[in-house]
This record gives sequence, C-alpha cells and structure tokens, in this order.
Amino acid sequence: MRKAEIGLLFTFSGLSLLGIFSHEIWLDEAHHWLFARDSQTVQELWINMRYDGHPILWNLMLFGITRFSQDVTLMQMLNVCISVAAVAVFLFFSPFNLLEKMLFMSGYFILYEYTVISRNYALLMLFLFLAVVFYRKKNYVLLSLVLALLANTHLFGLAFASFFVAMVSFEFISERKERMSKQVLIGCLIFLLGAIISLWQIIPPVDSNLYTHAQKSPPLERLERTSTVFLKAFVPIPDFTDYHFWNSNLLMSISKPLCAILSSILFCIPFFLFKNRFSLLLFFLAVQPSWYYLSIYQTSTRCDTTGRSI
Repeated sequence: MRKAEIGLLFTFSGLSLLGIFSHEIWLDEAHHWLFARDSQTVQELWINMRYDGHPILWNLMLFGITRFSQDVTLMQMLNVCISVAAVAVFLFFSPFNLLEKMLFMSGYFILYEYTVISRNYALLMLFLFLAVVFYRKKNYVLLSLVLALLANTHLFGLAFASFFVAMVSFEFISERKERMSKQVLIGCLIFLLGAIISLWQIIPPVDSNLYTHAQKSPPLERLERTSTVFLKAFVPIPDFTDYHFWNSNLLMSISKPLCAILSSILFCIPFFLFKNRFSLLLFFLAVQPSWYYLSIYQTSTRCDTTGRSI
C-alpha cells in the first residue's frame, strides 16, 4: 500500500469538501445545472443546450442526478468525486515524486478551478489522465473509449483527444511496422464515433451569435490574445492592484509588448525539450491552433456580472 499517496488523497478530498461547502454557486455553474434540472427528457436537454457550444456529457450527468433531487449540492459532490478520481489516477500512476505530487494537487487550478467550481473541467482532467495510463499500457480499445469520452467533455477535450490520436497514430506507423490489429481498428471506430457526436453538439446553429462575434473580432485582437498564452500559463500572477483581478495577469498590465516577446521565447522551449521525440513535438504544435479558436470563443461568450464566461 502506498500510504503517502493515500494520505494525500484523503487530504485533497477533505479540502475539496471544505471548499464546496464554503462556495456560493456562480452563474456559469448554475447555467449547466438549470439546463439539466429544467429539461424533462434527454431530447429536450439536447435542444435546450444547442447554442451552448459544449458537448452534452456533463449536462447529461447532471440530468441524471436531477431526476432524484434538485439540491444543487449534488452537482458539487459529483464534481468533487470526479476530481478526486482524477487526482487518484495522478497520484498512483504518475512517475513524479511525492513533493511534486503534493504541489500538483494543492495548486490553484486543481484544488479550486477544477474542483470547487463545478464545471466540466474535472471530467476533462480525469479522462485525459486515464488516456495517458491506457496509452502506456498499450490498451488501444480502452484508450479510444476514454478519448471518445474526453472529446465529449469540452471543446478542448475534443482538441486534446484528436491530437492525442494523431500522436499515437504517428508513433504506431513509425515504430510498429506490422499491420493494424483488430484492437486498433475497433479503437479507431470508437474514437471516430465519439468525435462525430461531439462535433454535432459543439457546432451551433447558423443563427448563433458566435458567428457574428467571430466576424467582428479583429484578427490583430485575436493575435494579441494568442501571442501571450504561454506567458500567462508559465507566470500565472494576477494583477492584484486591480479590484477586478480575475483572469488578469500582472506582467500583462505592466507591458503587453514585453509579454509578447517573453511568450514567444517560452513557445520555443518545447522545441528543445521534444527535439528527439517528434510525436510529442507534433502534439505540441497541433494543440496551438486551438488557442486561436479560444480567442474567438472568449470574445463571443456571454459573461456574468463577475466577468466569468457562462
């Protein structure tokens, strides 16, 4: 028994429960809860969320628990369970040392953004971690099933799953010269079905305001958003001098041109880290176009009074 990891998992679970019982539901959390609660059938749920831009999996899980109770605490408990499961996969299957595992599980995003805030982020995290586990075990059927589910968690879940498949396919073709096995073919069909279902839900109707906002957003504005992504990821320091510091960055407030330069430097680092692993470099380069879509998505999503996207 790995007592240290078990202790960390219990600690994370306790802090998560403490967090949700001290957390007021935000509008972007209630947004999905209301979809599920006020839909009488799965078909009605599908119709109600057709403009949402998210796959149905998280809302479908909420739909299931709202058949038993309309207490929103159940949504929070469900999200905590998913997050704890994801952290458990990380603690017991990752190659990191105990200190690195502790730092990971106590980080802002893992402990708060993906756990205390009840959204589809924890679900994405769980399936992404499981995908890595099944990839290392070379179980392509379970890997494809998990990637199909990952594709139905979020827009970026679809992106990550697709690029993961591209990476695995490249490694399979370049390192395995034999013919594709039955397991691999079945896995490909499973993922393809999951990706099609996800796309069917994500692409909004033609009268959605997403297209209008995307056309109005200037290309230079979207380029500015994407050019500083790496800096914001590596140096996530909010601008606490601003009362509304949510989603802000201190360095961005000081100098945007400097941030663009530093971000470009950070962008080049993976080229050195993955220079001998072309498949990982391919995955890194493939993920980057998704940030361009994010810049469009951020300018087109509705926001609540706190500035958070709904």
